[in-house]
Amino acid sequence: MRHGKRNYLRNSLKYSFCLLLSASLVSCEWIQIKNKVPAAEASKPLARVKDKYLYQADIAGITADIKNPIDSAMTVKRYIDNWIKKQLMISEASSQIQFDQAEIERKILDYRYALMIYEFERRHVLNRLQRDVSDREIEEYYNANKENFPLKQNIVRCVFLQVHKDSPRLKDIKKSMSGNDEDSKSQLKSLSLRFAAKSYLEDTVWVQFDEVFRSAPIEATNKVQFLRENKGRIIEVSDDNYVYLIKIYDYKIKDEIPPLNFIREDIRAIIINKRKTLLAKELQDDIYNKALKNKDFEIYVEN
Repeated sequence: MRHGKRNYLRNSLKYSFCLLLSASLVSCEWIQIKNKVPAAEASKPLARVKDKYLYQADIAGITADIKNPIDSAMTVKRYIDNWIKKQLMISEASSQIQFDQAEIERKILDYRYALMIYEFERRHVLNRLQRDVSDREIEEYYNANKENFPLKQNIVRCVFLQVHKDSPRLKDIKKSMSGNDEDSKSQLKSLSLRFAAKSYLEDTVWVQFDEVFRSAPIEATNKVQFLRENKGRIIEVSDDNYVYLIKIYDYKIKDEIPPLNFIREDIRAIIINKRKTLLAKELQDDIYNKALKNKDFEIYVEN
């Protein structure tokens, strides 16, 4: 067990060391490339950790867009504090582990190139991505994949009102709530605006039942049974000050296939992400095929 812990610590330190070193090299190099500092100023040390120094040149430009002198000073202080912590971690890691410097350099290059490729692909995709998704596309995807979207919770279509016990229109609210015609719904909306402390009247929208459950002092040990017994009914519960009225029009139970409207936005996001993946793959294939046609690369090892 102790041997396993030592290996875990060693691997963790190696990983942290590589990330810290990569981030430090990339950030410092970027700052030095983008900004020119007078030689006299650049040679001034700002901090030291053992034999490593942080110079003025290393932080040139980090406060260029900050107008407030106090904010600027705080930004410099945070940078110096972070630099010290990184150097201390690197020093400690180096004292405990014999690093392969060539391997570290390779990982730094891999990290740098991965950032370059990521930024290139990101810009390519954003410039070409079609974000409009038609209802037909969403419906087709839903019909082909709806079994892959089992509900993770019970959901309901309902209306909910929280009304003070002394409300002069409580009976009218209950009467309007019991009707299903448009006149009743219109009257309920009007009354809720005037007399309800809280209300939810979007009876065509699916919501998580737990959200409704938490909004009222409902006692139900078996929520599924509660839904089955109360579908279409007006549920009335109360506390010291308020009456809570709930009417459940429909429900779906956990693990059932959800209605399309409940996962419409999820499907839209999936379709857009698939487009992103396709654009990135097409970019890679186009570059590869172009290079192959122009004989820009050769393979000397037999597969």
